[in-house]
Amino acid sequence: MFLFCGRISSNTRNASRSPLFGVEIEVYVKIKPEFEAAVRERQRTNPSSLPEYWRDWDSDLPNDSGDIRAGAKQLQRVNKAINAIIENVLGPGNGWHCDGDDSLKEKRLRVPPEPRKWWGVEIVSPPMSASKQWQLEIEMVFEDIGKRFDFWTDTFCSCHVHVSPGPTKGTPYTLDQLVRVAKGAFFWESALEDLISNDRHHNEFCKPNYTIFATDEYHAVPERGWGPVFAKIEGAATTPGAEEEDFLIDMQGPWNRPTRYLSSSFWPTDQIGTVEFRRQAGTASAATTIHRILLALTLHISALRYDFDGASNRVDFPRGPELIKELAGCIKRLPETCHGSRFVNFLKWSLESYAGSRIYTEAQINLREEALRKGTPPPHQVSQISQAEQPPQDQGRQASSSSTPTRAPSARDTAPPSQRGEPSNAAPGRQGTAAPSTRASRDARDAAPQRGAGGQGPPRAPAPSGGRGGGGAAGGGARGAGGGRAGGGQQQQQQQQPSTSASAARSPPITTTGGRSGGGGGPPARGGTTLLLLLLLRLWAGARRNLRVGRLRGGGGRRVGVGGLRIPTR
Repeated sequence: MFLFCGRISSNTRNASRSPLFGVEIEVYVKIKPEFEAAVRERQRTNPSSLPEYWRDWDSDLPNDSGDIRAGAKQLQRVNKAINAIIENVLGPGNGWHCDGDDSLKEKRLRVPPEPRKWWGVEIVSPPMSASKQWQLEIEMVFEDIGKRFDFWTDTFCSCHVHVSPGPTKGTPYTLDQLVRVAKGAFFWESALEDLISNDRHHNEFCKPNYTIFATDEYHAVPERGWGPVFAKIEGAATTPGAEEEDFLIDMQGPWNRPTRYLSSSFWPTDQIGTVEFRRQAGTASAATTIHRILLALTLHISALRYDFDGASNRVDFPRGPELIKELAGCIKRLPETCHGSRFVNFLKWSLESYAGSRIYTEAQINLREEALRKGTPPPHQVSQISQAEQPPQDQGRQASSSSTPTRAPSARDTAPPSQRGEPSNAAPGRQGTAAPSTRASRDARDAAPQRGAGGQGPPRAPAPSGGRGGGGAAGGGARGAGGGRAGGGQQQQQQQQPSTSASAARSPPITTTGGRSGGGGGPPARGGTTLLLLLLLRLWAGARRNLRVGRLRGGGGRRVGVGGLRIPTR
């Protein structure tokens, strides 16, 4: 729990150049084999020389033993060991702490080495000033923990950043500042999606803010502009008789269904004085953690300085390149202690890496994170074509923890897996679907090349997801794993004739051989029979598409059914 500041103020104040922040890092850890061997030897020869947590360490206990009590005790030993490591490097009273995280399901791990030896933890920082040497502190924490433990991130992991205005804990958000933060969350939504992996677009634990407030106004931006959205947000703060708490309640969703699982969450504001940025995936390195923090800080600075009045008449959704330009200006407004990590380069890398709904496997992401921990150049990695087209794999889960490149991405990063021989560890049923029709029409309107539909297959009806998706690519813009059933020749035809527009991406290709569409697996029909089959298939495809759109839109145009996470997170 962070202890920033108390209640918010109704007075307007200028934005501080030294905001406060705190970071929550959900990650798996495993004792290093060489250190575990040393612990075993000391347990045998001189157990009294060991701290209690190492003296009682059970090297033979698997994380899926089924013995809940024994597992809980082992996890307590992990937490005590990590807390002792942090205290040793930072000194007593440092404010950091490590706890177990019930939302991390280590028994489901399959991809990492020795999967039964990993334990899920949450490492939480104290409130830190952006003007202090915070980057060095994070590097020291990862470096010293890394001497005893390995790190791993997967789809259940995430990284949350709490931000308050600063420069002190006693400086609260003003109501005007909170309104601006809310406007920023809505205005930069599409642009932020360009910089993060597909599974974070509509993740149930970090949903876009427009899904619970000003939904109709947001979808109507292409026709009515941003004015109605901003007016709706301002109205929540200026309604006669309304107080600050009323605004915060409105920003948490309907009174009978409030939620803290939003991209920019106002849930903790009244209790600890922060806005929580929950949108980012997991991290297993200091470099990625630093960039997660900087993205939250620059979004905070942007919200407090941006000319939203001047943007009221815009009828488009800003995209990634515009947000990068904005955040490049915001990083300059932060203290020198926030510089030096090649943050803008990271943003550009993210834009290119996730263009066209590209995904990366859990193994690929952790290989990159390991390189960042070692200070070596991350390897060139081939990305999957897109979550909509990605075929099922034998094992593993797709992950999305974006990492910092030490050199600019090359064209080789976009080559299909078959051309590079890279391993793929995606699990069956983890592929995402094409975005909802509202998003597709918005993409077509904005005509953003980096998010074109060239890499997307036909949309599929959403299905329940298996997994929290807190840190990895558990699903695409819309969640699910529906395999294409329009015909056995569908995938081949998609490869020969890739979709090049949003409308094309919404129209399943017609096939007449193989598959399950009723086309049959025998000889193709001829003459009038062929025409009749084509007509019936087109009618079937249209009805299927209309049914899907109706389900996705729900009531009032709101996107529903695109989440899929079931496991609660802290």
